[in-house]
Order: sequence, then C-alpha cells, then structure tokens
Amino acid sequence: MGYDAYFTLLIVSILTAVVLAIFFWRRRPAPGATAMVGLLAVTAVWAVGYMIEVLTDTLAGRELAEGLQYIGIVSVPVLWFVFAARFTGYENWLSRHLYLLAIIPGITLVLVWTGAAHSLMWYDWRLETFGEFLVTVKSYGPWFFFHAAYSYLLVVGGFAMIFLRLFHPLNLFQNQIIVLIIAALLPLVWNVIFVFRAAPTYHIDMTPPAFIVSGAAIALGLFRFRMLDIVPIARDSLVESMDDGVIVLDKQDRFLDLNHATRAVVGYSASELVGRPASMLWSGRPELEEFFHSDRNSRTEAVFAGSGGQRYYYELSITPLYDRRRNVTGRLIIMRDITERKKAEEELGMLSHRIMNLQEEERAAISRELHDHVGQELAVLGLTLHRGGSLPDCENAVNNMEAARDQVRKISSDLRNLASSLHPSMLETLGLLPTLVWYLDDFGNRTGIDIRFEHSGLEAAGMPAAVKLAAYRIVQEALTNVVPSLGSTSGIGGPLRGWGSAVPGGH
Repeated sequence: MGYDAYFTLLIVSILTAVVLAIFFWRRRPAPGATAMVGLLAVTAVWAVGYMIEVLTDTLAGRELAEGLQYIGIVSVPVLWFVFAARFTGYENWLSRHLYLLAIIPGITLVLVWTGAAHSLMWYDWRLETFGEFLVTVKSYGPWFFFHAAYSYLLVVGGFAMIFLRLFHPLNLFQNQIIVLIIAALLPLVWNVIFVFRAAPTYHIDMTPPAFIVSGAAIALGLFRFRMLDIVPIARDSLVESMDDGVIVLDKQDRFLDLNHATRAVVGYSASELVGRPASMLWSGRPELEEFFHSDRNSRTEAVFAGSGGQRYYYELSITPLYDRRRNVTGRLIIMRDITERKKAEEELGMLSHRIMNLQEEERAAISRELHDHVGQELAVLGLTLHRGGSLPDCENAVNNMEAARDQVRKISSDLRNLASSLHPSMLETLGLLPTLVWYLDDFGNRTGIDIRFEHSGLEAAGMPAAVKLAAYRIVQEALTNVVPSLGSTSGIGGPLRGWGSAVPGGH
C-alpha cells in the first residue's frame, strides 16, 4: 500500500468516527449509546495521533504523537467492554466497579508520557525506512505486554458478552450483534499482527485504517438494523423482575428459559430444568399436557400446590414461536397468578349465596305472616259474611256486618304493620322520631305492653338515611325479641340519644 493511499484511509477513518459519534450522541439515552460515542471519539484520537506520527520525521515528534495515540489506545478496550456490557444487559457488576477498569489504562498513560525516564513501556527508539514509509522501530518493555494482555482481555470479554446474546433463545437482535462482531473483529486482528509482528507489513499499524470497516458495519447497524433504537434490554431487569412466570420451550418441548417467578412456583432451579423435558411439570395431568402441546394461541387455568398445602391458581397462556418460514420453533408460556382473583370470586359467590338465603328467609317470614294472620282473618271474614247472608232477620245481619267491618279494619291494620316491618316509608317522609313514636304506640296497642320512650337529639337534621334505618331496625328487633318474655301488664322503657351520641340503652 502506498503512502498516499494509507494517508487517505486515515482521514476517512477519522471522518467516519466523528460522523458516527454525532449520530450516536443523539441516541445517548439508549443503553450503551454514551459508551459508543466515547469509543468512536477515542478511535478518532488514535487515528489522528498515528496520522501525526506518519507526517513527523523526528523521534521527538513521534514520541509526542505516540502519547496522543495512547489516549485512544488505552481507552478503546475499556469503552468497548463498557459498551458491550450495557448493550447486552450484563452491567450489574459494572455499575459498581467501573472505576477499577480505568486503573491500569491510567497507569499506562502516565508511563507513556514519562517514557524518557524509564524503559517500562519501550526503549531503543530508532527510525527506519519501509517502502514509502518512515517507520518507528522500538523494543517493548514489560509493562507494554502487561497492558496489551489486559486490553485484549477486555476486548475478548466484550466479545463474549455479545456472542452469548447471539445464542439466547429469545434473541431478537441477531443482525445487530453480527454487525458488532464484524465491527470489532477486523481492528483486533490487525492490532494483534502489529503488536506481535506476525506479518511482513507489521511495521505499519493497520488498526486505525481498519476502523473504516468498523464504521461501515456500525453504520449498517445504525441505519439498517436500528441499533440503539431497539436494544437487548437487560434480561435480569425485565424478565426476572416480572411478577408473571415466563417459560420458553424449544420445538421438542424442552425447557430453554424460565424466570424467577416460574421457578418459585414449580420448585426447581434453572439448572435443574433447562434442557429437561417440560412434561415433568404436568405428569399425571392430561388437561395440561394437551394444553402445552398446542400449536395455537391458547389459554387455560391451573392449580398448583405451594408450601404447606396452599393452593395457587394460575392463568396460563401459550404462544407459538415461529421462524421466518413460519415453522414452529418453540413456545412461550406466561403464568399469571390469579389466586387473589379466585379468592375474591369465591367470597363473592359465598356472599351471593348468603344474600339469596336471606331473601328466602325474608320471603318465608312474609309467607308465614300472611298465612298465620291475614289468611286466618280473611277466612273468618268469609265465614262472617256467609253467616250474615243466611240470617232471617235484619238485626242479626247488621251485627254480622259490623263484625265484618271490624275484621276488615283488623286486616287493614295487619297489612299496614306488615308493610311497615318490611320497609318503614315514614322514615323517608317524616323522619326517625315520628316513625318511632308511631311504631311504639302501635306496638303498645297491639300487644298491650306499656312502653315509656325517652329520647334526645333525634330531631337533629343531617342524620344519614342508613343510620335512621339502622336505629329503627334496632328498636324493632329489640321489641320483637322481648315480647315473648313479658306479660301484657309488663312495661319497658329506655333512653334513645341522638346522632353522634352514646349507644342506645334501655330496661
């Protein structure tokens, strides 16, 4: 490669890195975007430093250019590792120990800038001609190799995190990950060749020009595959934190993945289930076996026994997973805990049953009241009228008609009492006090019991309708319950205080 071509590649590499850094800066809220901006910026610094070195023909000038290059050289591995961790979601440890990654690069940078005082980084500098190029030749010191090993370790670590995402069962970002691997692999290969002098062209560092290929791959990921618009969200922060259970099965119905909520339900760890047949969970339960083998979107409910024999209800939904040819490649199962909903439904059912029983009891009471009182009185009225019609003289007929009128009055009074016991309409029209006065007078007249009623504050306005009805029912129930234990000459009485006062009392 000629001098002019190489110089042109350096310029293109710098411009590519700067332009892409601007685009990624606009997406900096996305996971890994800030690290990518920094990565592109330091690759541009690296390329600028090497361009200055190529243009300089003195050892002193090249030493200064080397110091500028190393700002990028020590930063690229760290920022690549940070980007990979944040892009793939493996950043829990990183967020707490990020400063540790910068210790060795920081020491290295100090040693580079003070290289004239020691030989830890390199020694024996000299200039040699290699084709059209004037190149710097130097011998490496021990810290150089230590830093190189550390840098390659970070690069390989970043590769590992991205490579693992490539084979994740729920991977939706395959194209983005392939692009990143290509973008990082070519500069790495050229850098290894340059550092370890593994090719005849080792005198010329092709790492900065290789950033052009990296930039092209990243641009493809940015504009074609929407890199950082959609990213592999951290699994631990999404799937593992879900309240719903998540299960992923492969085509052979083996476990590929399951989150914490699922493991808590089934009582197995991930290592015990991944790769095992899913049938182990529904052995002996044919209804679930049929459900889990469905190739359609399905939904059902199932009961699982927890610790202590407690029953947990779950709503299960299954969704087939397809490849690009619409072939089923697995199944996604969501387990939603509906135990509280089931308990609420059971309580509602019990409440509804209780209300129905109360309604039936009330109807039975009304039926007995009509049969025992109104029905008998109507029968007596019918006999009285029949007998009156068969009497020969008017005087007896008149007496029978009087008796019939009394029966009618009695029936009317009983019906009014029955209606009042069912729902006292006077509460709504007249209020609590007049209703109680009427009821106590009527009760005393019907039973012959002397009632003394003392009250205070019942005339106050603003008493809620529910409180009025409750007070009326309490008095009504109390009198009904006390009648069997009292004679007709007995008396009852007691104070009833107003809204907001003490509990009613009596004797």
